[in-house]
Amino acid sequence: CTNTNLDTLAVSMLPNLEYLACNTNELDSIDLSQNLQLNYLTCKHNYLTVLDVTNNVNLEALHCSHNSLTDLDLSNSVNLKELYCHSNRFAIFDASDLVSLEEFDCKLNNIVYLNLKNGNNTNLDFFDCTSNYVSMIICVDDSTYAESANNWNKESTASFADSCGC
Repeated sequence: CTNTNLDTLAVSMLPNLEYLACNTNELDSIDLSQNLQLNYLTCKHNYLTVLDVTNNVNLEALHCSHNSLTDLDLSNSVNLKELYCHSNRFAIFDASDLVSLEEFDCKLNNIVYLNLKNGNNTNLDFFDCTSNYVSMIICVDDSTYAESANNWNKESTASFADSCGC
């Protein structure tokens, strides 16, 4: 259902749904509370202001870029490997529960504080938080590692910190 100008999408009666692609529509919400088997969600280029994935514990990939999200509760998303949430409206972002994370793109938001201290930063193969708040603080497992990690991108004015109230 990508690029079909949908403004509503009902998937609650599909409890075994594992893959959902609903990019480039006019959706402002999606009820995923009954889709407990969902492991891949791409809902880029919509008008989402809220995205509740707290029941979707099997989620391994979430692509929710180019929306109007200000908050995203990922506390139950321990299986999430890919998170692409750039071009939203986040100011504070908590990725500390994402122990399986391998790819994370949160560029082009207005993030002031990012908690990436998940005990598993060495498994993060790709990280981009460029074009956020100029003096962004990124709380990580090991700032020395983070500074030298390949494919980790931040603005030169942003800083990695080991201890920052995480």
